[in-house]
Amino acid sequence: MVRIGVTVVVCLVLSCASAGAEDGGVTTRFFGDFRFRHEVIDTENSPSRSRQRVCAHFGVEVGVSPVTKVRFKLSTGGDDPISCNQTIGEAFTTKNMRIDLAYAELTPSGLNRSSLKIGKTDLPFWKPGKSELVWDSDLNPEGMTGRYRLEGTNIRAELTAGGYLVEERAEHDNTYLTAGQMAVHIESSHANRYLSLGAAYYHYGNIRGFAPIYDDSGFGNRLDSSGVFLRDYRLVQAGLEAMLFVADVPLLLAVDAVANTAVSSARIGWLIGGRFGDAEEVGNLEFWYNYRRVESDAVFGTFTDSDFAGGGTDGRGHELGGMLVIGNGLSAAATFFHNQTAVNGGPTYQRLQLDFRVRF
Repeated sequence: MVRIGVTVVVCLVLSCASAGAEDGGVTTRFFGDFRFRHEVIDTENSPSRSRQRVCAHFGVEVGVSPVTKVRFKLSTGGDDPISCNQTIGEAFTTKNMRIDLAYAELTPSGLNRSSLKIGKTDLPFWKPGKSELVWDSDLNPEGMTGRYRLEGTNIRAELTAGGYLVEERAEHDNTYLTAGQMAVHIESSHANRYLSLGAAYYHYGNIRGFAPIYDDSGFGNRLDSSGVFLRDYRLVQAGLEAMLFVADVPLLLAVDAVANTAVSSARIGWLIGGRFGDAEEVGNLEFWYNYRRVESDAVFGTFTDSDFAGGGTDGRGHELGGMLVIGNGLSAAATFFHNQTAVNGGPTYQRLQLDFRVRF
């Protein structure tokens, strides 16, 4: 039934887009990507694991009018909110595709600096240096996001606010997330050089005393003996990134920090790192490195990086990698994690990812 429903929705969207395009009143854009990954995971005192995984997206963006557009995207994977990966090698079984994005975006006429997104949306928050300290890059929240932009000479500011339903319960209070962020981007008089600064507040309501919201796991967050959350999560985050050039090669430096103001211990997380190069054109190389330390209740573990230290919180260590653009829409990348699965020195965790990706 799920597959039939998804197929019907896709057909309706595509048929409406086609009809509108013929009338000249609707614009349509298709997009997607495919990634093949070979991965090796080695955790101290545990057997090493080697596996292959695929991830694919296919989407359509329909401009219904100059002030309204709709975006719809399907993704491989199960119901994991922070992963599109589908492990292969399971007797050639068919793989799942699910709705990953489904939202409308409104830009009111005469208020083109404002926008409103409603539905299952892409992550709206600015992340310094693509940091996944608070948010995994695959997370797509569900709710409503408003944004207002201010622009001046060599400076731009974005104000973002949102309300999201995290867990709906028939007989108890719902878990929700309210969020606000301000990001300022300052351009240098030298081409392509800039400084960006941001600060955010994320408030999870109705977490403490409730069971984990996914996979019966706290993902590093502390639970009591009955398996419910011990702590609340009210996060203050601040970050910056600076774009410089070294011998005409771009160098991006980034710092990200977060504190859970609802607790007095195990509440700090931080990341420092950078990216060198620019993987935008064929033949270009880009390298990255970061070091981070995330205490057990610094962030909400269900939504943080799923790769670092095996996923979740309470970890520290290194991430480094590189990417080569080998053709239009084609790239190859390698990423290596060397982490400790506890901030005070747990088992060593190593993860190597070799990726081949096609975008269109």
